[in-house]
Amino acid sequence: MLSLRQALSLDSIRNIGSKFSKLSTNFDGIDDCVIIAQSAALRPTDELSISLWMKPTEWQISGSASDTQDPIGCLSSGGWRVKMVKAGGASAATKIDFEIRVSDIGDGSANYITATIASGTVSGFSGWVNIIATYKDGVAKLFHNTSTSGVTNATGDSSATIVYAGSPKPIFIGADAGSATAPEQEFSGSVDEVAIFNTELSSANRTAIYNGGKPADLTGMSGLVGWWRMGDDATFPTIPDASSNSNNGTMTNMVSGDITTDTP
Repeated sequence: MLSLRQALSLDSIRNIGSKFSKLSTNFDGIDDCVIIAQSAALRPTDELSISLWMKPTEWQISGSASDTQDPIGCLSSGGWRVKMVKAGGASAATKIDFEIRVSDIGDGSANYITATIASGTVSGFSGWVNIIATYKDGVAKLFHNTSTSGVTNATGDSSATIVYAGSPKPIFIGADAGSATAPEQEFSGSVDEVAIFNTELSSANRTAIYNGGKPADLTGMSGLVGWWRMGDDATFPTIPDASSNSNNGTMTNMVSGDITTDTP
């Protein structure tokens, strides 16, 4: 008969084996990034959703008040990004923003609107969290593990569309686009199961993605235009696009050991 210790060990092995995501990518917060060349499929203008799992080195950014870390972004004279940023002051807590440029913020001019997860909510985060950002009909929204607690949505004109840079910047995972090749606002921590959709994800979609806290298979999900599993099925330095569009990412300033077994 198995001892309790042996039984628990076997159960742990089975749980690991049953995980859909078995690998993630860790970023050093200095210059690590995954670069995905822009394509028409990744530049929807009417509706957009971004989903990713993130586990920062620290959920409360230490250091100066200007510290910002972007787990994903293509914001440079247009586009969008998800960012962790100190809410103000050297001892301030960290909030999460979804910043996106739209054609009309409500006064006839193009500019950025920003949805926010409040620092008081982020202060309760630990370990892996699923973040979903959406845009449709002038409204930018954020969700954390399907919840909207502590979230303030951002609103522009209801007819506003997403505005991208005239010279499209790549999508950076683990940073934002400083240029076509150089990252900025580098993220320290791990990222897993990144997906982009050309639709606003429904409540049912968001629940399916969260899957009780374990990443799920997104194959066949409506509107999926890019899906980077961040280690599963990867061959260094390529992070393959598991959608039908084959917009692969390239690990840049990184080593094969940055793909790890730490997953949600």
